[in-house]
Amino acid sequence: MKKSKKMPIEVSVHIRYLHQDKGDKIIDICKRYPVFSKTAIFRHCKLPLGEGKKDGRHLNCGRPKKLLPRDERMLEKSLLKLRKEYGTCSSIQIQDEAGLQCISNRTVIRCLRKLGYGYTQCRRKGILLQEDLQKRLKFARKCQNVPNSLWKEGISFYLDGTSWVHKTNPNSHVRTARTRMWKKKGEGLHKDCTSKGKKEGTGGRTAKFMVAIAYGKGIIKCYQYQDHINGELFSEFIKQNFNHMFASSANPTGRLFLQDGDPSQNSAVARDAMDSVNCKLFKIPARSPDLNPIENIFHLVGKQLKSDACEKNITKETFVAFSNRVKQTMVNFPSEIIDKTIASMPKRVAMVIKNRGMRTKY
Repeated sequence: MKKSKKMPIEVSVHIRYLHQDKGDKIIDICKRYPVFSKTAIFRHCKLPLGEGKKDGRHLNCGRPKKLLPRDERMLEKSLLKLRKEYGTCSSIQIQDEAGLQCISNRTVIRCLRKLGYGYTQCRRKGILLQEDLQKRLKFARKCQNVPNSLWKEGISFYLDGTSWVHKTNPNSHVRTARTRMWKKKGEGLHKDCTSKGKKEGTGGRTAKFMVAIAYGKGIIKCYQYQDHINGELFSEFIKQNFNHMFASSANPTGRLFLQDGDPSQNSAVARDAMDSVNCKLFKIPARSPDLNPIENIFHLVGKQLKSDACEKNITKETFVAFSNRVKQTMVNFPSEIIDKTIASMPKRVAMVIKNRGMRTKY
């Protein structure tokens, strides 16, 4: 039996020419090319002389699709429903909600990715209600006509509290995966794609700080406290620190500062303390971290802490050492970035109006 051999294209064309133009018999062509089988020579002799062999594989019907267009629509509808009701949801839960038990979960994942969804990390933000959207929109419209100098010089400083959870092994904690969610690109700040909770995770002691930033001054106060903040503790903080903070701020005589709507920081006791030091509060709506530039500073400080834990390979750290590391990172934060963040306030206000109260990229 002759060994099969792939026929080069030039030999195939020559065989077709001999048979179709010159009229040679196939048996004579087989004698001329003994290395090829009679079947192969016969097949190539019958091919059109001026065309190559056509690939007709695309004409095959192939295997039928596992999912119909109706099933794909049902999967997307189930995903949006679960996101709205429960927040996070897995592909298995989406499949159960859609009632598609006759297919594999791998097919569901492939379909979701085809529809543009990816299983990416959640943005940990507070849930926005319709009432919150209206308050944010009303606040933004009110601030739309204020001069840009208000954010830089009119407001003496921006104040807020923050906390970071101490981990005995920071290097290992940084590499831990966070909560994930099926969402499309650009949907990270949608109210159905956020997850409640602290960005730092749970467990361990919490290092709590009260921080103030000012335009052109950087961090003017980084005060660590131990107990849970309430109206009385915050009023004491005002009486002991506000005069010095205003003296170190961007506008010492204006006596105007900005903070969020935390109940303890806006209690009757805290307001009485504000009156005693002769200062005014510029209050922003609840659940609006994008309207307080200090939140961006906290985010960047948190990224720096995680980066230091990896680069310095910190595998063991006490709570005191962790608190000192947080404070040093905060105090040494570049003032240029703080100024740039505060200067973006007019853009933030305009974007809240454009988004009809929804969260912005900030």
